[in-house]
Amino acid sequence: MGIDFREVSIVPDETANSAGRVDRSEPQLTGRDDVENETMFYMAGIAAKDRLLSRSRSDHRHSDWDKAVNTALHQYDDDYAMPDEEAEAYCDWLQIRVRHLVVEKWWEHIEGVAKELLRKENLSKTEVEQIVKKANGDQLGLIRDKLGGTTAKG
Repeated sequence: MGIDFREVSIVPDETANSAGRVDRSEPQLTGRDDVENETMFYMAGIAAKDRLLSRSRSDHRHSDWDKAVNTALHQYDDDYAMPDEEAEAYCDWLQIRVRHLVVEKWWEHIEGVAKELLRKENLSKTEVEQIVKKANGDQLGLIRDKLGGTTAKG
């Protein structure tokens, strides 16, 4: 998704009504890709929570959804408001896309980060990148094993 951050944490922040946080700079939403990435950022948290918890137990789901929808609608100025039906379809499509990415592509990375967060509570960007790199390396090892010890070059 291309979201830059400094740190992730599972330490609750009661003042922000948050079960954890991603410490990052205020995003610069200068184009459609930026807006979609930011919207997907909020939706990824929802998708991960939904995978682990029943929807009824995911306390912060509603505020994340509101942030995602408000971000998605940011790409339109006051002169052109997205019709409700179009906005709903757009957000539904992004939600389906994110759910697929979280469940099919990123879950091993998410689990690795989550396990380390349970151990340390806070992780720097470098630590998260190392976890993801290790998970990617493990996946490459499985591919190598299936291909008889070699990797395809392209």
